[in-house]
Amino acid sequence: MHKGKIIKHYRMISELTQEQLSKGICSVTHLSKMERGLTDCSDEITESLANRLEINMESELAKFESIPKMLFYFHDNLILENHHEIELVKDHLEESAYLIEISTYKITYALLKIRYLIYKGQMKEARKKIKKLGKAQTQMSSYDRNLYKHIVGILKLAIHDNLEAIEELQNIIPQEYPIKEYYYHLAMAYSAIGAKVKSYYYAELALAYFEETSNFLGVIDAKSLMLIQRGRDNDAYYKKVIDDFNSVIKLCNMCEDEKRKAEVFHHIGDLYYRSENYLEASQYYLKSLNLKPLTSKYLASLNGYANASYHGKLLGLSELNRIAQEGLDLSKKIQDLFHSKKFKLKTLLYKNKSTQYYKFIESDALPYFQLKGYLYTIQYYEYELFKYYCRENNREKATIIAEERLKYQLYHY
Repeated sequence: MHKGKIIKHYRMISELTQEQLSKGICSVTHLSKMERGLTDCSDEITESLANRLEINMESELAKFESIPKMLFYFHDNLILENHHEIELVKDHLEESAYLIEISTYKITYALLKIRYLIYKGQMKEARKKIKKLGKAQTQMSSYDRNLYKHIVGILKLAIHDNLEAIEELQNIIPQEYPIKEYYYHLAMAYSAIGAKVKSYYYAELALAYFEETSNFLGVIDAKSLMLIQRGRDNDAYYKKVIDDFNSVIKLCNMCEDEKRKAEVFHHIGDLYYRSENYLEASQYYLKSLNLKPLTSKYLASLNGYANASYHGKLLGLSELNRIAQEGLDLSKKIQDLFHSKKFKLKTLLYKNKSTQYYKFIESDALPYFQLKGYLYTIQYYEYELFKYYCRENNREKATIIAEERLKYQLYHY
């Protein structure tokens, strides 16, 4: 049945009518039925039509039959971040796009092209395309529906919608979807909302999958995420966790992966920050910043550097305000609303605009952080408000904040 569709593709390229192509070979009606997949065609007729179109049908069919294998290879290399192979197979798939269009893998290919956009950091374009594909979910195979949920989950994580990411990723059916990489993305989302036990659990499952599939970079990611949870579990234990992170840095050096090394530097900075060793924290955040492009992850380390410098009194207010303005400008440029609110708060704080600072926390920033589910950010700004209301002798609002904090923690634990 696919032969007829291949013939139609090349007939259209050759700008031939059905009558012109079929003349002396078969009837127009027979050719029409072949092209629509309503009837099979004999080897003799197929060969005659292929010769007139100057194509090798055996070669075309071999390419057609290799499509599922190529798509699997493409997805596998996207997960492995095997840059050279990704580009090679992408080009190969693009050359066979006309065959994919007549196969049952059309949606799979569309989804993997979106995954490729994510790999290239083109999140805006990826979100636009996944939104269009969402309307076709009822037409998807069970594998494609789960792949769709996985990609939506990754995109939700990228824009800090952690609770929505969890909802998408938890709806994946493991029996229908062998790509267990999504365990890692679940672990990331749970880590962001402060669910340490669940994050560690899914990171451990991801680690097993990455080890099984020889995904060395994935192993680094999963181990780092597990160490983050261990560091949060016991502040007195942070020096041992830092030693373990230094072992992960050696793995990054072996892989020549500066991106992951930058993230490990950031995590070490977080550990020093929580232990109130602000000088060490600021130095590690700076190390991280020096290795990062201007993305949301850069903003995270810039935010950490500003926090450590402010609480450690390492920089003056004018320099801190410059840093805050840099973060605010970049977050607006790349449309990162999460960091935009954080740096807006910093500009108010560093300029001593106390009334506006607390008003912005209460009316804008805190409701947004609660909606996205960032537990540690929520806890910090709830405590800021609580202290403010206590100083203002506003016991009613201080009590409400305390009750809300307890309710939120109980819900997420």
